[in-house]
Amino acid sequence: MFKLYFDNLEEVVDFFSRLKLLICPHCRRIGFLIRHGSLNGNAEDQGSAIIKRGYRIFCSNRNRRKGCGRTFPILYSTFIKNRTVTAKTVSRFLANIVSGMNRLKAFTKTGSSLTVSSCYRIFNGIKLAQARIRTLLLSAQPPPEGVGLLDPVVQTILHLNSVFPLSSCPVSSFQSRFQVSFI
Repeated sequence: MFKLYFDNLEEVVDFFSRLKLLICPHCRRIGFLIRHGSLNGNAEDQGSAIIKRGYRIFCSNRNRRKGCGRTFPILYSTFIKNRTVTAKTVSRFLANIVSGMNRLKAFTKTGSSLTVSSCYRIFNGIKLAQARIRTLLLSAQPPPEGVGLLDPVVQTILHLNSVFPLSSCPVSSFQSRFQVSFI
């Protein structure tokens, strides 16, 4: 299987150079994948600005091609799939929660211009994805010692930070390493 989350443009260009040699994740056929356009979305802090979040890949079934006609996205790991919030904002939000702030204060401290209800949606998304996140983190390394009595979400955040200790954005690193969306 190939990567669906990329860290930089060079990795995307390399992926595009090998596109015709890759297997479609839907129909498992080789040679029919083509670049189908870019995925654009709203910028988190710039109002109505549109930014590039990734690209769409098409398994061509046009003319005499025998692909399945379905598409799939490849994304930059700095963005959260189907969300306006960036991975960097989520990482700062999680770091603020670990430092002892409540959810609302932790989110406002990130400097994001998103609404207050966004922080609760993001936190609930993390709570719902917690089992999947912890399972993937356990495949990388065991949880840090001495976190057994803490809140489960804080345990997950500390485990995330211990798996990616040198990363400035552990959420982006998580998406890049495990090739799944964090939330």
